[in-house]
Amino acid sequence: MSLCEVVEKDSVIAELVDLGKRKDLEIIIKPFKSRARGLMVGKTIAIRKGLSIEEMRYTLAHEMAHAYLHSDKGNTIFSEKHSEYEEQADRAAMMLLDLLEKKKALN
Repeated sequence: MSLCEVVEKDSVIAELVDLGKRKDLEIIIKPFKSRARGLMVGKTIAIRKGLSIEEMRYTLAHEMAHAYLHSDKGNTIFSEKHSEYEEQADRAAMMLLDLLEKKKALN
């Protein structure tokens, strides 16, 4: 499924993509060779092709959290604070998705 198809199908992902545009992020869906579900390189967030809508939501929200919270840190995968940054992105993703779900329910 292409990003356009996902955005048309799911209003929460559409909102996340809009948030990404505000930060000049490019969001793509593509096959991965690794087991990762998502990653951010520079201003591009890549989401693994073939994820369910729920997995895409969470993965995109998680990577968006990194974009907003950790973009000034560079590549953090080998940082001694990597686990801390992942926990922060997880918490922020859950809060963001909760907020977007509540907004969706009001509309």
